Amino acid sequence: GRKEEKMRKLILCLLLLPALLLSACAQPDAPPPPEQQPLPPLFPEVPMPNELKTAEKCYLAGLHFYQYRDPNADPREYMKAALKIEPDYIPALTFLGELYIGDFLFAEAKEVLKKAEKASNTYNITHETGKIHYLLGLACENLREDKEAYDHYRRAAWNEAYVSPAMTRASMLDSKRGDYASALKCAKEAIAHNIYNYTAIPLAAIAEYKNGDRKAAKKLLSEHQCFNPLNHFAKYA
Repeated sequence: GRKEEKMRKLILCLLLLPALLLSACAQPDAPPPPEQQPLPPLFPEVPMPNELKTAEKCYLAGLHFYQYRDPNADPREYMKAALKIEPDYIPALTFLGELYIGDFLFAEAKEVLKKAEKASNTYNITHETGKIHYLLGLACENLREDKEAYDHYRRAAWNEAYVSPAMTRASMLDSKRGDYASALKCAKEAIAHNIYNYTAIPLAAIAEYKNGDRKAAKKLLSEHQCFNPLNHFAKYA
């Protein structure tokens, strides 16, 4: 009846309203919209590892697959292909070691990272970054070789990019062996280079507490929890 007719008209008006508003707001002198261009291919074609002829191209292809988490390709195979071409290719050795750490293959990681360290020491022992020593520290720590791991962390910390993560791990190892004075020093160094290091802050508080300064420990944790109340490590430190 009449109610249904009114309802149909109302729905029609609501459907036409956006188009009417757009036409009312349109500028008569506005240029036409640009033509839509075809999109580039989503992923460029990447050759198989045995089809690449240089270590660098193998490394870049493997890195690409790792970054995009492509299930059709294993970046480890590309790193291994790079090392067949150039056994001392430092980027491939380093990245393969990092992948092995992610796979919990710590002995294999240490083996390839030691090769990367040796190749990097060709002219001097001060590497471009602290990455190799930091990864070696992680591999050794998980192999329960704490002394060697600690040495690698301290060596990694010469480089600005790795000061905070390396000194955080060093602080953990100091705490593990009961040297809370050194643990506090390392944790403070980590925080100084990254004030948002939410692991180093509770470590520093624990070290303060163990060194007998409970007031400093509570102050550090209280200040931290004001801007990061979801850090459960700090909450239960």
